[in-house]
Amino acid sequence: MSDKKLNKKKLQFHQLVEYVDSAQEVELCYDEQGRIAIHINDVSNEVAQSIVDSADDTDEVFSYFPSTRETLKALINGVNSVICIKDIKGRYILTNEYFAKALGRTEENILGYTDFDFFDETLASRLHEIDRQIIESGEGRTYEGYLPHVDGIHHAYLTNKIPLMNRNNVIYAVAVISTDISIQKEKERILEELRTEQQKLLSSLQEKYNELEDAVDKRRKVERELEELAQSLLGENEAKSRFLANMSHEIRTPITSIIGYAEAIQDGDVDTSGIDTIIRNGKHLLSVINDILDLSKIEARKLDVEMLDIDFFRLLKDVESVVSKTATDKGLEFFFEYQIPLPNRILCDDTRLRQILINLCNNAIKFTDKGYIQIWVSNDTALKKLYFSVVDTGIGMSEEQQKKLFEPFSQADSSTSRVYGGTGLGLNISRSLAQLMGGDISFTSEHHIGSCFTLTIEMKLPEECKFVSEIPQESTIIESKVVESPMLSGTVLLAEDHEDNRKLIVMMLTKMGLTVVEAYNGEKAVEQAMLNDFDLILLDIQMPVMDGLQAREMMDQIGVAAPIIALTANAMKHEVDHYKEVGFDDYLAKPIKRSQFIKTVAFYLGQDSKVAMAEDEDPFDNSAFEQMKNNYVENLQYEVEQLIKYTEQKNYKQIARISHIIKGTAGNFGFDDATRIAGEIESKARENKTATELVKQLFGYTAQL
Repeated sequence: MSDKKLNKKKLQFHQLVEYVDSAQEVELCYDEQGRIAIHINDVSNEVAQSIVDSADDTDEVFSYFPSTRETLKALINGVNSVICIKDIKGRYILTNEYFAKALGRTEENILGYTDFDFFDETLASRLHEIDRQIIESGEGRTYEGYLPHVDGIHHAYLTNKIPLMNRNNVIYAVAVISTDISIQKEKERILEELRTEQQKLLSSLQEKYNELEDAVDKRRKVERELEELAQSLLGENEAKSRFLANMSHEIRTPITSIIGYAEAIQDGDVDTSGIDTIIRNGKHLLSVINDILDLSKIEARKLDVEMLDIDFFRLLKDVESVVSKTATDKGLEFFFEYQIPLPNRILCDDTRLRQILINLCNNAIKFTDKGYIQIWVSNDTALKKLYFSVVDTGIGMSEEQQKKLFEPFSQADSSTSRVYGGTGLGLNISRSLAQLMGGDISFTSEHHIGSCFTLTIEMKLPEECKFVSEIPQESTIIESKVVESPMLSGTVLLAEDHEDNRKLIVMMLTKMGLTVVEAYNGEKAVEQAMLNDFDLILLDIQMPVMDGLQAREMMDQIGVAAPIIALTANAMKHEVDHYKEVGFDDYLAKPIKRSQFIKTVAFYLGQDSKVAMAEDEDPFDNSAFEQMKNNYVENLQYEVEQLIKYTEQKNYKQIARISHIIKGTAGNFGFDDATRIAGEIESKARENKTATELVKQLFGYTAQL
């Protein structure tokens, strides 16, 4: 073979790839004659040879490429990043030492291999997908990712991939440059943690600041509340001081009259006509005391109302009979106006309703010197309300006076109590009572013209109620107060441990024509119930040996069929409800109200409950009752001496026992003050508190009897 034939034209590598499509494979080889040949898939040998023949005569076959390759290798090996080239099938055709060290392989063990030979399926598939997208789109891509090193640690890399194209813009490979950014990422992580910690610190500081602000706001609020409370307490103290001064006047004035007239009668200076003055002042004093007791119950939330079926017009006539004389004596007109139709019967606490109306009327009379007092009575069936408007032509009130009208211990102003008297409790108590009956009290007033106070209560109606368009005549109502009735008959078991009380009740029962069997404790009462059949049983609640509750339970077990009524000085609503829950048919409160006592006994004996006596008529022989009363006074004084002894010993159990006895018996003999004081002593004792001053007060009271 001649030298000329052997010395074919040289073709540079980079020139060759310009002619080759990326989808073709190029192979350099020698033919049978020993000549260099190029084999290109899908290209005939003639075409391939023409490519070689077209090369410049001055070129040396691949003499230029080795020099370039060495330069390129030196360049890429000097870079501290991954540099490699992959063909369109993902095979590595070029790499640097950095990549080989990272994989823990030699260059020869990388070239010709794919990512699936080095990495797990997930990572290799992701890298292959990115390469595919670059080849299809012809656009490069920059992204962050992780590559596992030979040490097992995944390093973070910032990778740039670009497509490589020939002169015909055909992509034949993908170049990869990846820089390790693990240190940078770690710094960013640390920086992010620092930022997070900084944010937490700032948030914590903000919370502390907010807490401090809240604490400051709360302190300011407390300071304001304390200041308001101090002002309020100052005002209340001033009001209570005025109240005590008024109360002293209200109590001392009638007492002075009572004592003065009593001494005058005793000395013969005044005949028995002075008794009317004593009675009038005594009733006024009782009214003052009742106001104080009602207020204390209201503040203790222990004031209850009892709903009863009452004759509505009879109640109104009762109010008229009480108030009209006072108005007439002052030269004032007093009259009712009815907006019909109105119910003839209602369910309400008649005592409390009467108390409110009388209080409103008395106030109107007190502050009216000329003109009239008018009461408008109406109802609203849709709202189920009853209205009572008390209109007067009195002095009225200014706006400033109206603001504190319903406050306890206060009146319109300090001069009011000096001129008109009174405790300043009536309106406050009346409003509380109205609210307990599902209503309220409102008012309008003009200074020097007059006032209108409107009481509203919930209209509750019994089944037998009728709305009437004609007001019953007064004579009809009065007739229902006093009617004739035959004497009662039957046998009654009375269990009462207090001898004087027992004697008094026995006298009341025998005067009614009843046979009475006595027992001085619950055990004896049970024995009598086992031996005899009774028509009615009266059980005192608090007795020695066995109390009334235990006796009631025993009687239930032995099959006692007679109605059983509780006698008790503890007649608060919740206590009465308890008595009925455990089986008592009814109760009678101590001190005993005689008319109510007679009606209740008659009702449970199944006989006519009407009694041939007026409401306040005494059914007893005066001499017998006075003897019984004198005996009771002696026992009462002894009990008070015992109370003093136990008070000094702070024996609260005995104090409560004795004061409870006095509370339940004294009123039966007309000693209402003793009942009241004893009740207060009992309340203190049950709280393990001494009541030395009250005991002294009770001693002074009984010493004068």
